[in-house]
Amino acid sequence: MFKKMFDLNQPLWRMMGFLSDMMLLTLVWVLFSIPIVTIGPATIALFKVCAIQLNGRDQGILKNYYYSFFGCFKQTILPGILSISIIGLLIFSIFFYNSISSELTTFLLFISLFTLLFCVALLIVVAPLTAILEGKVSDIVKLAFVLSVQKIQWTFLLLMTTISTVFITVYVAPYISLFSVGLLAILNTKVVTHLYEDSSLDIQALQ
Repeated sequence: MFKKMFDLNQPLWRMMGFLSDMMLLTLVWVLFSIPIVTIGPATIALFKVCAIQLNGRDQGILKNYYYSFFGCFKQTILPGILSISIIGLLIFSIFFYNSISSELTTFLLFISLFTLLFCVALLIVVAPLTAILEGKVSDIVKLAFVLSVQKIQWTFLLLMTTISTVFITVYVAPYISLFSVGLLAILNTKVVTHLYEDSSLDIQALQ
């Protein structure tokens, strides 16, 4: 009985191992994102490690993350800074327009909110594709846009899942922040990879 209880192949221990991996991924991502400007490479490295995990080529999360981060640093640092700037500007605009009561600012508020949701939805698809594909970031963004439109229902589901997770983490159960980033990343990587492989899209055709 005790031998069976402490068998590492038991579902409980496998789940504990999975959650500990997600906690480690989340922690490493936070540490590498602390300079703010490195959020781009840190996030792509996170998704690269998730892709490696899903493909069963795990050589250690820390080792995989380290090499993934510096391997994609030059390619993703500027797009990352641009993305952070756009998201930050949109969030500031939403709060600013919300503080002023007029028909024009209400209209601009909804425009800013819609644009923010569109950008977040696109980034949710861009990040996993950047992790699993080789090519220019601009070509991957084009591919992500086409894929997200073709699979609009899945894009919407991933967006709602991300928003719900952030809401629950902030307002309901802050303790899940210990592993929520890793969980979201591996979920998005699995879904987006499947959607890409199931589509007829080819990054070479968009170049």
